[in-house]
Amino acid sequence: MIKNKNPAVSFVKPKHAKSLKWDNYLQVFINNHAQHFISCLKCHCILAWKPNDGTNVMDKHNKACRQQQFSSSSQSSIDSFYPKNINVSKTLINSTKRKIIHSLAECCALDSLPFTLICGGGFKELIEVLIKTGHQLGSAISIDDLIPNSTTISREIDKSYTLRKEQLISYLATINNFVITVDFWTEQKTKVHYGGVTLHTYSEQHGLLVFVLACKPYDLATQSADNIRLFTESILKSYGLTLDRIKYVVSDNENKMRASFRDDVIRIGCAAHFINKILEHSLCNSNIDCDDIQQLFKDIHDIV
Repeated sequence: MIKNKNPAVSFVKPKHAKSLKWDNYLQVFINNHAQHFISCLKCHCILAWKPNDGTNVMDKHNKACRQQQFSSSSQSSIDSFYPKNINVSKTLINSTKRKIIHSLAECCALDSLPFTLICGGGFKELIEVLIKTGHQLGSAISIDDLIPNSTTISREIDKSYTLRKEQLISYLATINNFVITVDFWTEQKTKVHYGGVTLHTYSEQHGLLVFVLACKPYDLATQSADNIRLFTESILKSYGLTLDRIKYVVSDNENKMRASFRDDVIRIGCAAHFINKILEHSLCNSNIDCDDIQQLFKDIHDIV
C-alpha cells in the first residue's frame, strides 16, 4: 500500500512522542488507525515497531542508517569503474540462471521438496535476502556460518505469527463488512475434532481478500449449537471482531450449524454442500430413475 501511494496510508508523529529521536520518524496510519510500523525520514525505511519498544528500534536503525549514508556518500560505486555492457549482463544472467536451475533441481531431489517451492512469495523473498547477503559479505564466509539451526527457525515462526496477527488485527479494525466461513471436521486416524474460521472481505485496490483466522482443535466438551457459536465468537474476539445483523456466516446445512447461527447474524448455506447432497442423491440412491447416470458413474469409478 505504501509503495502504491495508497491514499488510505498516512504518516503521523504520535501524540505521546516526547523523545527527540521522533524527529526522524513517523508512525504509519491506515484510514487514521495507528499501525505497528514507523518510517525513517532519512532513508524512508519501514520498521516494525510497537509502543512497548520505546526508542530501541530507532536506536538500532540509526546506527545502520548512518553507516548506509556514510557508505553511499564516501564510497564510489563499482559501476563508476566498470562500464555497463548489456550483452555481458545478459550472458552473465543466463549463465547464473542455469546454475540456479541445476542447484534447485538437486535441492528438490535430495531434500524431497516440491518443484512448486520456487513459486512461493516466501522463497522469492529468501532469494532476495541471499543476493543482498552475498553482495555484502562476498564469498569468503562459510555458508555454515549463516544457516541457522532448525529449532531456531521454528522459534522464529512464533515471533512471525505474533507480528502478522498484530498487523492483521490493525487492518481488520479498518473494515466494516465481512463474511466468515465456519467448518468443523474430524481427523479419521486420530479422531481429533477441528474447527476452522475463514474471513472474506473486499478491497477496491486488492479485490477479494481471504484470511484464515484459525484452524485448531475443537476443545469444548460437546458440539452443541451453543458451544459451536461460543467457539466461533472466541476466535473472532481474539481479532477484535464481533457478529451482528450486518455480518454473514457461511456454513454447511446441518441442523446444529443452522441453530448455531440463527440469532444476531445472517447465515448462508454453503453452495458446495448443496451440490454435494444433490450429486450424492442422484448417484447413490436407487429407484430415482437415474440408472444410466449411476451406471456411468460406477463404470468410471471402477476405471479410476
